[in-house]
Amino acid sequence: MVVVAAAKSHRSAPSLACDTAGMPCRYFEPLQLVPIPFHRSARLPLIDEYDGICHAGPEAAPVPAESRFGGCNHGNRNNQCGRFPAAAESVALRFTVQRESPEALEILAIEELDHRPVRWQAVQFMFGSEELRPERTDFCQRAQLLAFCRSYLTKAGGHSGYQKNHV
Repeated sequence: MVVVAAAKSHRSAPSLACDTAGMPCRYFEPLQLVPIPFHRSARLPLIDEYDGICHAGPEAAPVPAESRFGGCNHGNRNNQCGRFPAAAESVALRFTVQRESPEALEILAIEELDHRPVRWQAVQFMFGSEELRPERTDFCQRAQLLAFCRSYLTKAGGHSGYQKNHV
């Protein structure tokens, strides 16, 4: 279960809190919001449902609509798509908002292997530039962090230092 909740925030507006099941597939690169979500009120690891690119096979490919919701956005390890490498470890990222400052959203990114945390790192999403600090080298992880932060800020009512630039 992913808990998306802001810790103590200096903002006067209520913070967003929601529980979500699963985590996005580690090979999923979210690129844009889905115009018509599969389930409008679903609780998703990236908060919103995204369309994007699958990097699980030998060549990157657009995500098929039929596996986007249950596979890519949820990363259901028990019902993997045909592109998921059979020998791949069950690694996934879990995101939690730690706090907001006037300049950034601080996220705790927890990497799990077989449902157990193995690494974690605080990552800042800078409001003005949408830069991640420290930068993530894995482009799927980077894209998932950006999607999570953008969706969080949109659902939470934004932030005075954040200008919504994404699709």
